[in-house]
Amino acid sequence: MPEEHAAKIAGAVEAVLREQMHASPATRSLLIALAEWVLAEADRIEASGPAPSGRMPDPPARPVPPLPREKVPLKIGDALYEVEVPGSADELARAHEAASEETECDADDRITGRDVDLGLVARRAALKAESCRVFVEWRRAGYDEVQAPGLKGEMDVLLKEAKSLENCFLWVFWRDKEPPNDEALREIGACYRALSESAALCSDAIADDTLFSQDEVTSAFQMLAEADSALRRALLCTWLTKPDRDQDEAHLWLREQTFNREIYVPRYMKIDDAADPARADELTDEIRALRETITRRKEEARKVGEILNKIRYHAKKTDAEGRLEPHDARTINDSFDTLVSLGLRPGDRRLEPLCDLVSLDAFPEEEPPSGVLREFADSCAHEPEPVIPDAESIPEPAAKWSDRVLELRDLLRGGRVVIIGGERRPEAVERIAEAFELGELDWISITEHGSSEPMRAPIFRDDTRLVIVLIKLSGHLHIEDASRYAREAGVPLVRLPAGYNPEQIAEQVLTQAGDRLAAVRP
Repeated sequence: MPEEHAAKIAGAVEAVLREQMHASPATRSLLIALAEWVLAEADRIEASGPAPSGRMPDPPARPVPPLPREKVPLKIGDALYEVEVPGSADELARAHEAASEETECDADDRITGRDVDLGLVARRAALKAESCRVFVEWRRAGYDEVQAPGLKGEMDVLLKEAKSLENCFLWVFWRDKEPPNDEALREIGACYRALSESAALCSDAIADDTLFSQDEVTSAFQMLAEADSALRRALLCTWLTKPDRDQDEAHLWLREQTFNREIYVPRYMKIDDAADPARADELTDEIRALRETITRRKEEARKVGEILNKIRYHAKKTDAEGRLEPHDARTINDSFDTLVSLGLRPGDRRLEPLCDLVSLDAFPEEEPPSGVLREFADSCAHEPEPVIPDAESIPEPAAKWSDRVLELRDLLRGGRVVIIGGERRPEAVERIAEAFELGELDWISITEHGSSEPMRAPIFRDDTRLVIVLIKLSGHLHIEDASRYAREAGVPLVRLPAGYNPEQIAEQVLTQAGDRLAAVRP
């Protein structure tokens, strides 16, 4: 062969091999191993020297028959794929047996939604999102540390962090399998990011000290369902043969929580209702918007706590005659103005501890209580305890109540009434139930940022005739939820603006819902 032809062939082979080494880590590893073997074999032949003269070379050794080869399943992290291995019949049998034991063990170790650590899912998914980004940049740099010296370090950091987390497999870095193209990998990374942030959001939504409303909890669950479904669909183009652990665990968690909390998530909970992976970035923006709302609410709650502590401090600084200094009185007035700017309104339960602490009579003439403070003080005024008369002076039941109370009694007798807001007062419950001859009276007390769920079941009971909301003692979101539940249950709802004396109840109920109650009178 002419020398120039040999040079052209060598150049062409070199170009092909170089391209394959850049494109495939597996090919690169194979060629390195082959080169090392060739060099070692050349060194061995050179060390043995030429055969002695006059001696016939040894006959070639009898070829050894190749060992049989079979494909054996191998599980790496979340992935299960087949590897062809050589060996004797016994060795191959043991390999299959070991793989079978691993599969059975994995099936027996299957978790339920109750076992899922959603915070761990969020951290692992965040790492996988970063791994997709880094690999895209690493591949575009030709896997060359010289061109992209920082990327190799980023990969090492991600792998180290993944090893510190339970069951965290960054499959995109697995050298024996090529990830999908850059566009698909960016989309997968966006889906992992949406899953991570929605999982973290849902973890906060169900915390004991949650500031989420019931509707916001439902929205967070819906966002997690969409992110999880989008990731499952995006991963179909990869070499993974099993569901991604974080995608799978998030779905199990969501099924468990929606069942236990009776929360309906209408979309993306079924395989045939798949979310669009292309919407992952937009979904992440929606998740972050809800989180910002909750963050602002937490900050406002922190500020409210600080102001309430300030009011407590200055309200206690009275002199021997129980009077406040002008400075302390001014600080209290200003503090109540600030509470109004933060959204607190008269009747807010967070102000109840101050009702007996802040006395309007303690304010000096030069710094009288502000109008805002007087309004808050009025909302704190409790209904006076009923005076228990002598037995001889107790009137007959028919003469005890007005005609309006008796009219409402005829409409409610024997039924159930649900009251929402404020603290349940046993003496008031007994008085209202007696006035209207109720079968049951459910008084639901709900914290300012607590869930509305406790009111749902009583409202939907078959014998519930009426729902009453104490609007000064209930949060805005709880009033909205109560209205929605009552509407769905087909039960009249009445807003009580002040007090819960039976006379006041009768007047408001007959005015707002008398016709509806009369229409369904048993």
